[in-house]
Amino acid sequence: MFVFFRKTLIHAVIVLTKNIAAFYGRENGKIHANVIAPGSIATGMTANLGTLDPLGTLTFGDLGPFNGGEADDIANTALFLASDESKFINGDVITVDGAWTSR
Repeated sequence: MFVFFRKTLIHAVIVLTKNIAAFYGRENGKIHANVIAPGSIATGMTANLGTLDPLGTLTFGDLGPFNGGEADDIANTALFLASDESKFINGDVITVDGAWTSR
């Protein structure tokens, strides 16, 4: 049940962001709305992800070693989106996960 609500909330944020980008993005390009979708970031909560149980090894074993990102990776993405370098990016979901979801 929790997964259903979590996914619903994630998609609601994405749809809201795209709506804001479409509606306010016409304001001479001065208003941008984007989503940063972080992958696993090295924190105290993710410290034991390197040690998988046998079922986890079967499930994720062929994906290669897990390398979590750092908080700076997310902060640098936010800084990029706040800069003039991203003036043509609007209404997008920027995935910052070290290509984990594309494996």
